[in-house]
Amino acid sequence: MNETMVTVVGNAASAVESRASASGHPVVRLRLATTARRYDGQRDGWTDDACTSASTRSGRSGGSRSTWPPP
Repeated sequence: MNETMVTVVGNAASAVESRASASGHPVVRLRLATTARRYDGQRDGWTDDACTSASTRSGRSGGSRSTWPPP
């Protein structure tokens, strides 16, 4: 089975919902907001692109490692 690993850095834009799946595995769900940054050579500095939001769900080991609020 192929798995794709993705790392996204952003802010929780909703409350984190923790629950167990039908098989008993931990699952967390939240809305994540992130803004890409890029270097603007004309301004000689970094600039923000548009904000992107996504609903995310993490299960099994990802769900068990997720805590809110952070320690």
